[in-house]
Amino acid sequence: MGIQKIKIIEKYNDSLSAVYDRATLGEFKWTAPAAANDIVLPYVKAGSTVLDVGIGTGQSAEELLKKGCKICGIDISQKMLEATKKKFPNFELYKAALENGLPELAGRSFDLITAIGILEFVEDIDKTIGVLTGFLKPSALLCFTFEEYLPKHKIQRWKKSEIGRGIVDPLPELLTFLNYRHTPTEIKILLANHRLKLLKTKRFQAYLKSKEKIPIYYTIMLARKVDAL
Repeated sequence: MGIQKIKIIEKYNDSLSAVYDRATLGEFKWTAPAAANDIVLPYVKAGSTVLDVGIGTGQSAEELLKKGCKICGIDISQKMLEATKKKFPNFELYKAALENGLPELAGRSFDLITAIGILEFVEDIDKTIGVLTGFLKPSALLCFTFEEYLPKHKIQRWKKSEIGRGIVDPLPELLTFLNYRHTPTEIKILLANHRLKLLKTKRFQAYLKSKEKIPIYYTIMLARKVDAL
């Protein structure tokens, strides 16, 4: 992803930071954090170290915090991080772009990495899963969502499209960064290639999009790092 596209995504998220919680919990409700918690909470314990990639305002990490986990979060948006710090002052937070490889966390490892509502904006998901796997402790967990490729869907029928395509015409600049979609089979192959064992998976309606309230479908996966063949 080019620097200009990263800047657009950053600007987009900065613009949402002040209203993000209100907007995502309203009539277009963003359900991915709850879906992630349903899958991952039975696998974690107090004291587990968690890296929340694309932490936003901390929606996905909140229940993990309540369970006694230690939260480290990254986000591309400084304003999102500022909002999160106000809500959760004990979180360890860094401004970082996932596709740059996360040098900010060099030498670190975690019991759990979550990436909820993030990988659909990553151009090279194979490389990104490899990067995240490198930050997992032995036998640690990776929980992530991705937007499904659905050929007959009004919006999800494109493998790659601008985030506003199918909704707004002409597209404003903040809706021109790309959305990447995958099939569950494609992702399962990538997990196996990176020595990640799939533990659980679930397809769900993540949110409603546009004034037409078009349902957007995601898949969530929980995988464990395999340390020996």
